[in-house]
Amino acid sequence: MTKPKSHALIVLGMHRSGTSAITGVLHRLGVTLGPKLYRGHAGINDKGYFEHADIADTNNNALLLLGSSWDDILPLENDWWQDPRLKPLAIKQRKYLRRDFSNTLLWAIKDPRVCRLLPWWQHCILEPEGVDARYLLIVRDPLEVTNSLMRRDGFSERKSMLLWLEHNLQAEYWTRNHMRTCLAFDLLLADPENSLNQIEKDLKLSFSISIANALPSIKTFLNADLRHHRQSKQPKELETLADLAYQLYQVMGGADKSWLNLNLNDYFLESFKKNRLKDQSVLIEHLKSVSLQNGNSRFLIQKIFRSHAWQLGKPFRFIERMLGGEA
Repeated sequence: MTKPKSHALIVLGMHRSGTSAITGVLHRLGVTLGPKLYRGHAGINDKGYFEHADIADTNNNALLLLGSSWDDILPLENDWWQDPRLKPLAIKQRKYLRRDFSNTLLWAIKDPRVCRLLPWWQHCILEPEGVDARYLLIVRDPLEVTNSLMRRDGFSERKSMLLWLEHNLQAEYWTRNHMRTCLAFDLLLADPENSLNQIEKDLKLSFSISIANALPSIKTFLNADLRHHRQSKQPKELETLADLAYQLYQVMGGADKSWLNLNLNDYFLESFKKNRLKDQSVLIEHLKSVSLQNGNSRFLIQKIFRSHAWQLGKPFRFIERMLGGEA
């Protein structure tokens, strides 16, 4: 008897765009997310992040290894996913997939970092494991995301718009010619039933718990508390990146989904590449952030070196080095 093939849902979207909300809904429809998920934070993601902790940590380490981070405004190098230093991390990710999802018919991975790491995930993790991946993109009004990031991380509007474009353009580009669909966060909150029916239809799958049976629980989960920042209308005056973000949002979040099969015009990608670093204030903000993180790291290292535990361990580390040298 042939074993039924499992399917993976890869949830893609910018941070603060509803990725946690849609993944929480998928969980209520019987989609497996893994045994150890990150808990939420009060006032930010009260109901949970729904991120596989081991996978999210490894994604973060992959970005760090590349000299980047989730909020890096600089692009990664060409063909960065072929960097041999990433191979051990890809092996770890594949191990997690086999450990936690090998006997599961429908499972999901959610981590906004995957937007920036997607070619690595596709070429080095999913394809070698023979995973049948379907992609669920979710988009949210750029200014709502900006307001949320300003409150949580203190980012400027320009930096947030740049990150919004980076994540969504990467997600769109690397899912071309793959089975995919896109959902607006607004629509998920306003009409979850039709939104989920559309996901089933577009991605050619069936949830183990029917939408009708799960709907009461889903509606309770998708209450107004999930939306901390609302943008009632588009600002009248927009700078280049913000204007580009709103154009892209209107396409990806609109009712006409023909672009899913036709692919977006590369006008968006080219315009973004041309304008992403024109504003020096964004570069200055980025440099200040990197400098602050570096200073904090140095402070913590010095604190460790001066701690009693470190001082007490000195003789043991010396003996360990001596024994290692003899070996």
